[in-house]
Amino acid sequence: MRVLMTTDTLGGVWTFSLEMAAGLLERGDTVLLISFGRPPSAAQREQWEQLELRYSGRFESLVTEIPVEWAESEGPVYERGAALLEQEAMRFAPDLIHTNQFCYGAIDVPIPRVITAHQDVFGRNRSCDERRVLRSPFLTRYKALAQQGLNSADAVVAPTRWMLDDLARSFTLSRNTAIVAHGRQLQARFQNFRELRAITAGRVTDAAKGLDTLAHVTAEMPIVVAGETRPGEEGKVPGFGTARLIGQLAEAEMVDLLQHSSVYLCLSRYEPFGMTALEAGLCGCAVVARNIPSLLEVWGSAAMYFDDADALSTILARLHSNATVLHDARESAYRRAQRFTRARMVEQYLSLYRRLVTPAERTQYAA
Repeated sequence: MRVLMTTDTLGGVWTFSLEMAAGLLERGDTVLLISFGRPPSAAQREQWEQLELRYSGRFESLVTEIPVEWAESEGPVYERGAALLEQEAMRFAPDLIHTNQFCYGAIDVPIPRVITAHQDVFGRNRSCDERRVLRSPFLTRYKALAQQGLNSADAVVAPTRWMLDDLARSFTLSRNTAIVAHGRQLQARFQNFRELRAITAGRVTDAAKGLDTLAHVTAEMPIVVAGETRPGEEGKVPGFGTARLIGQLAEAEMVDLLQHSSVYLCLSRYEPFGMTALEAGLCGCAVVARNIPSLLEVWGSAAMYFDDADALSTILARLHSNATVLHDARESAYRRAQRFTRARMVEQYLSLYRRLVTPAERTQYAA
């Protein structure tokens, strides 16, 4: 099967699309991956280059700097992106288009289109109670474009039931919907010799990541924050309590940090799935998560949950002082994380692809 997939270079969407591409390529499929928004970093370009070398002739990549749909921008952003995708569809002749942006479900091609819903601006605002931005001109346009894409797509997929239900609060979902949990393949292992510290991740400017909770946490256990910071903000800064900010890490650096740490804190107020928490579990970290429905759905009883900074402080104190509790929490998260494999995710998506791409519908889109 030939699959044209869109991505962006921020966080979980990039990781998801790379996992999907690698899984499809392993099965003998052909993939064109097109990025939107910020250009890939050097480390991200290296990931693409590795796929190109390993699967020569079956993997292509294309970098655009067309803004993503949820970023405030001026001009005909959707029109530029749609024109590019239609042109690439004509050249690449895919059997199916898998877009990780809502709006491109509406591009004008006679090819099945699948949308994966990774986040929604309105849902994020509800979770963060940012009602002041709900009526901006940008969001009016965002909603119209996203709804158009959702109406036109052949299937809409979310990684959790919560995400699908929350999306239905923002938009009308009249088409075929499905839930496919994200999956991850890491060269990681459960090992007992690691530092007694907690790791969390996220852009410090993103209220949805909940990093401001750290300002009110008291804990003997060191806390390290990995993520994009403002210039000069590495180290201990006001607003993050005793936590230490270390800046943004490449994927390999983040995995190494997790493999040598004991605890991962998922502080997010809005988290449709939690890819970094999954990586932490696969690396053998105990997962301590905010008590929100999506994280409860993913982790069940395998994580420890908090509602506020006081509860988080209590959990960290317990993990710091009791080696048995810490080991059991790490083992529970590790076992739960094993369920979310790349192979399972890709197979479920392929099953959906096959239902959409029947022999009668497999029309070559060519000039």
